Amino acid sequence: MSYSTQQIRNVALAGHPGAGKTTLFEALLHAGGAIQAAGTIERGSTVSDF
Repeated sequence: MSYSTQQIRNVALAGHPGAGKTTLFEALLHAGGAIQAAGTIERGSTVSDF
């Protein structure tokens, strides 16, 4: 995939470990239509953690 700089968006969520940052981000991506289904930390299927 190739992206132009106008298409790139950076997001930072800061918080304590276990505060729900990854879960929140997955829910936001799903609600915004960026992903079809929210991943889970247990399955290792989240978009933001790799």
